[in-house]
Amino acid sequence: MKGKESVLCFSHKYLFVIVFVVVLMCFSTTVYAKEVEAKSYDEVKKYVYETMLKRESSISIRYTGSDINSIHQKFQGDTIYKDVVNMDDKSTSDDGVYMMKEAYGGSSFMCRVENDKTIFTMNFKWNETLEQLQYINNQVKSIINETGVLSMNNAYDRAIKLRDYLLANMTYKSGNDTTVYDGLSTKIGNCHVYSMLYYKLLQEAKVDCYYVTGNVSSGWHGWNIIKLGNKWYNIDVTFEENGTLGTYSMKGKNSFATTHSYDSEYLTSEFLGKYSISDTDFCKLSYLGNDL
Repeated sequence: MKGKESVLCFSHKYLFVIVFVVVLMCFSTTVYAKEVEAKSYDEVKKYVYETMLKRESSISIRYTGSDINSIHQKFQGDTIYKDVVNMDDKSTSDDGVYMMKEAYGGSSFMCRVENDKTIFTMNFKWNETLEQLQYINNQVKSIINETGVLSMNNAYDRAIKLRDYLLANMTYKSGNDTTVYDGLSTKIGNCHVYSMLYYKLLQEAKVDCYYVTGNVSSGWHGWNIIKLGNKWYNIDVTFEENGTLGTYSMKGKNSFATTHSYDSEYLTSEFLGKYSISDTDFCKLSYLGNDL
């Protein structure tokens, strides 16, 4: 009987420990949320950007500014996300464009008032883990070193070298739900993978670029624009897979319009004022090559 009793007591002890740990875990996820204080919208953007850059799951912002209604509208209307995308961070290729167009998987937003202060809480979902991002960054740096693009003295040569690397080392496959991580792991990707990976490579190569989307004859599509000199030009690495090399590189709006149409967000005066896409194709003969 003593043996059975001791086993029973031992089981209850472990049961207590398990229950305690579960309760502690539930309590921890509720209480220990990252909380910061901001007094301006610029500070709000900074905190949201930094939280997303680290792939954190949530942030609470205690807002102390006077323009609370304006801030609330920016959260409700998703303006905050559009502004985070456009934060021009030259120090990393993990920037707003990459975060929002590749890694971001959705979010929820909650607002509450506590001690006469408004607290905005954001919870994030991610399509890419921090470990996967680290793998991607290591692979990108390896490609930059392998191609030797940083020794080239202009943006055009760097862009073409990296385009040719992708064409030689990646295999195109149409389909949805494919990530940059998947593409680098398998060397297979769709247009989104090609253009987002190309964006990251160009950023690391210090070439001004952007990721844009629109439609082609087969449906939705993604590609890039690159700044050469004072103008921006279209380049579609995916289309280069099946066409004559150079047919879809460094093209102006006029010639590109025969095969590609931009989504509305890339046709606004605000966007085109920042990214002045050339009407005509790039002319290498008149290119000074001193744009780095």
